[in-house]
Amino acid sequence: ELHRNRIVHRDIKAENIKSKNGVYKIVDFTYCQKLDIYHENDMVKEARVGSIRFMAPEVISKQPYGLK
Repeated sequence: ELHRNRIVHRDIKAENIKSKNGVYKIVDFTYCQKLDIYHENDMVKEARVGSIRFMAPEVISKQPYGLK
């Protein structure tokens, strides 16, 4: 649902995934960002948000990152 609505969570980690009766849900949307469909090709992020233990290498090394 997040992807379909063009939302990037930016802090996926075990503590942010909850389950109840076999249904899993992502929680804690503090660092979420809505993507701008009209500027998607120009969208490059450099912000370091979230939990460093779960960040992608390019985010940790302060390299630009995009949607892929």
